[in-house]
Amino acid sequence: MPGAESYRFERRVVGTSTLVEPVTTRATSWAPQQAIAGGSWEGRVTAIDAAGNTLTPAAWRPFPVSWRYVICRRSRFE
Repeated sequence: MPGAESYRFERRVVGTSTLVEPVTTRATSWAPQQAIAGGSWEGRVTAIDAAGNTLTPAAWRPFPVSWRYVICRRSRFE
């Protein structure tokens, strides 16, 4: 975005206003430090100018997270 010096990535559970792991970075991409819990999430990015002012934030965009685990049990044969 023209005038952007950094970006704030925000994530929240759909239907809430509490931010989870908000991050500000100079990079144009970012990845979470831990796995995101399963469920319905939404995220957005806000550009920040050199003076620290926020530019127009992007709209919240939903994304689902689904994890499937396979549990293997080891049998003990005697």
